[in-house]
Amino acid sequence: VVPLYLRHWGVTTYGVWLGVIAMTVLFDIVNSGYHTYIGNEFMRVAPMNPSALPGMLSSALCVSGIIGAAQLGLAVTVVSLDWHRTLIGVDSSSMSDEAGAAIIAIVSSSFLFGSVGGVAVRLFSALGYFARMEWWGVGASLVGPFVPLTTIILGYSLKIAGFSVAAWVFVYAVVLFADMLRL
Repeated sequence: VVPLYLRHWGVTTYGVWLGVIAMTVLFDIVNSGYHTYIGNEFMRVAPMNPSALPGMLSSALCVSGIIGAAQLGLAVTVVSLDWHRTLIGVDSSSMSDEAGAAIIAIVSSSFLFGSVGGVAVRLFSALGYFARMEWWGVGASLVGPFVPLTTIILGYSLKIAGFSVAAWVFVYAVVLFADMLRL
């Protein structure tokens, strides 16, 4: 996959893209850790006291939403103050704007769909759908990297690649939630 990125974007743009992805992962690390924690709690409580799950779910969604809002606020602050330019090592102003827009798009989609989705996946795993939720994760891992790649092969910019990742998260979340509602 890397040779295709380099062929269409070149070393500089691809390096900035790696910086964008690294920053979005760093912004999301607290929510990911929380999802792991709440998943373990759901697994621990579900067999012994299933009636406690609705209250846990409500609390978990609130906490995950607060964490997601904080990570989005931090991302907006970093981009607004142009700190991402230094953190990623962007020289050009236009490339900095593209990177900033991509960061905000990806972190926004993570906040809107990852906060709720992460908690829901952990709950459904505890309710006996662990394998199904894991297969959803495998599917996302297989398809996800090709979304921005397809965008750049079509000649679009780094900013549009970021928007395509955000759109992919939206589509994935809608299909995943639809599957969960069927269960």
